[in-house]
Amino acid sequence: MDDEDLIEKFWLRVNKSSTCWEWTGPKDKFGYGVYCFNGTRVRAHRFSYFHFAKKFDTHDRTLFVCHKCDNPSCIKPDHLFLGDQKANMQDAKNKGRLAKLKTHCRSGRHLMDPERKIKYCRKCMHENRRKFRQNNLEKVRKRARDYYHNVTKLKNL
Repeated sequence: MDDEDLIEKFWLRVNKSSTCWEWTGPKDKFGYGVYCFNGTRVRAHRFSYFHFAKKFDTHDRTLFVCHKCDNPSCIKPDHLFLGDQKANMQDAKNKGRLAKLKTHCRSGRHLMDPERKIKYCRKCMHENRRKFRQNNLEKVRKRARDYYHNVTKLKNL
């Protein structure tokens, strides 16, 4: 297949609407369109940007093609812009797509220092340790009972 046939095949998998141009072909687990061009898998929005802008190589992984519309299957060139990792992260932050710092533990108690990446507050950690010790102590006592029981059986033989 020559390049024109591949590009024609590409456009058969696009549903153009007034807002976004939706990729209807195969997608990856994140919802981005995937297209094989000259034996190489390329994300459809990267291919679309390259086809219209002709500004960068589709294999260059230092540059990102970001979406203005936040629709991963959109390939409309007006909705795409070129940026590096920093620009991509800033765009995600501006759109509120980055994870927020935790202010409460899993039990709903307020964390003293939300900057630290911890899952439990101090009270929860103490409770978990106490439960672990209690469960561990029960296991040790059970092993001791079983051992004593087996020793007394052997003595009685």
